[in-house]
Amino acid sequence: MGWTKMQYYQVHCSELYLRRCHPLFQQASSVSLKMVSTAGKMRNLIVFVVILQLTITTESNGEFKFGDIIAFPRELKCPCKTFTYKHYAVYVGPKEMDGKNKEHNIFQRTGPVIRLLPKPSLSDCIFDTLNTAETHMKDNYLDTHPKFKVGSEDEIAARITEKRGKCGVYGPRANNCEHLATYVRYGVSISLQLNQDAAKHCINDPTLDIQEIRKIIGPDPETACDTLCSKEPNRGPG
Repeated sequence: MGWTKMQYYQVHCSELYLRRCHPLFQQASSVSLKMVSTAGKMRNLIVFVVILQLTITTESNGEFKFGDIIAFPRELKCPCKTFTYKHYAVYVGPKEMDGKNKEHNIFQRTGPVIRLLPKPSLSDCIFDTLNTAETHMKDNYLDTHPKFKVGSEDEIAARITEKRGKCGVYGPRANNCEHLATYVRYGVSISLQLNQDAAKHCINDPTLDIQEIRKIIGPDPETACDTLCSKEPNRGPG
């Protein structure tokens, strides 16, 4: 579900609380002088659980905002090692937009979108539904960079409209899902695949100082993937 650490701790602590206080339910069923005190504890327990549930529901519903970038860590099982990369999407939520169905809540470059005209394509930029069963998290990693500005809701919506069904020929290195997600949020297409094996194989606009960008938002750990990817030249970000 992509829970935050706070949500995990809340659930974990509530389970411990219920487990330790479970005898209260047995005490409440017996007639004794402690009945009033026990009933009061039970009421407190019920209130605690209700508040906990409301807190979790609120945080889950507020996990993403319109325009947030969502990352999906993925792996390719190669002969010599596991090759890591991230798929990216943009959260759009319930906002009504042209070409978007009610169940759609993300915008991403994915497939299959099979067509022959105007150019052959197996992938394009489409609205889709977030698969909550897959590991995912918010990843607005360029928000901290002074040269990248998060677009307004209108600007982000306009970029989505611009790109929907018009993303051109897919390229795992030079025209991928991360290039789309960063363009939608910041107005600049860039793919860094931070902390992934795919990081060394991304192709970006030569006018961008990629090394300077990496230094500001944080360096990657070294990944020795040149030999691996020479065997799989078409592998890369999803």
